[in-house]
Amino acid sequence: MKTHITSFFWQLSNKATPLLRLVDENGKEEYAKLSRNTNIEILEDYGKKCTGYYENNGFHNCPENNEIIRGIRCAVCEGRSQFTACARCTGKECRGSTEARKNCLEKTHFLYLTIIGDKLKVGVTKAGRYLKRWVEQGSDYACIIDSGTGKEVRMKEHELAKEISDRVRNTEKIRLFTKDNMQMLQTYLENKGLNAPIINVRKYYEGLDSIPKTPLNYSGLLKGRIVCVKGKIIIFEREQEYYYYDVNNLLAHEVKMRIS
Repeated sequence: MKTHITSFFWQLSNKATPLLRLVDENGKEEYAKLSRNTNIEILEDYGKKCTGYYENNGFHNCPENNEIIRGIRCAVCEGRSQFTACARCTGKECRGSTEARKNCLEKTHFLYLTIIGDKLKVGVTKAGRYLKRWVEQGSDYACIIDSGTGKEVRMKEHELAKEISDRVRNTEKIRLFTKDNMQMLQTYLENKGLNAPIINVRKYYEGLDSIPKTPLNYSGLLKGRIVCVKGKIIIFEREQEYYYYDVNNLLAHEVKMRIS
């Protein structure tokens, strides 16, 4: 049976667990864990369909079930998605929904610094989900440096982004995957006179320290044993070789797959 891969997310408890959200041809949802030593094989790819949009703290299926060529959403759902407006926000003008604006102005947000490999990044997250946010983006170490309303910290992020990146692409994360440079973040904090405790995020990625050699880049249908997942990057092993795989290459695809 075909299954539609609609999203990828992390679940946090005592450890971090990566999951795929799947919807079968009958509309039934299920969740597949991508834990260490899970065997996954994409048997056939049938193309891509829109994954829907996020609005008012919930996910909604694409009303038209549109086929797409690139990305994960059709143009209509992209325009509806609350993520799109918030991701581009600089704190000067809110273009989100009424609910998004309310959350922004009434709930505490954190301004944080994180290091991915040896690349410093600044970002914003809601107070209640900062650790999950760091795991989602594959951070190695991170710290909170300020707080306020969403509008306030977005403006501070925009200013700090003039000297530190506010975005690290997955292609860079693959290049930086095996690097571990907490000292770079510590030195930056000291130079700026900031006293913020650094949190080790690496401990949440199961199997991160068990990768025996630098993996190879991989393109094609995923097939192999999962060794580690960090952010949206999967390390898998097949025939004694280790490979990188970007989870974004799975999202929105309708596939026939096997997981064990």
